[in-house]
Amino acid sequence: MPLSSGAFQQRLHVATSRCEFAIAAVDSWQGSGLAGSLMAALMDSARKKGLTEMEGFVLAANHKMLKFARQLGFVQHRDADDRETVHGVRTL
Repeated sequence: MPLSSGAFQQRLHVATSRCEFAIAAVDSWQGSGLAGSLMAALMDSARKKGLTEMEGFVLAANHKMLKFARQLGFVQHRDADDRETVHGVRTL
């Protein structure tokens, strides 16, 4: 869903009870709490749909996003197929 200050997306994995998130905030909004609010809304929406896990893929060089995801409880591992990407999973 595009916003003037950021965007977020949730993609459901039909065969599982897992969804994937994507989130971005324009530079001027980073650190404002916007991403936290968007993630809370995504996680709440996923729970209401009966999903039990959320996952995301982050570039290994994106240290701010990796820290943000860790603070939200995402367990992170390097992607086995792409060493430049970190895969994060969180139980909802």
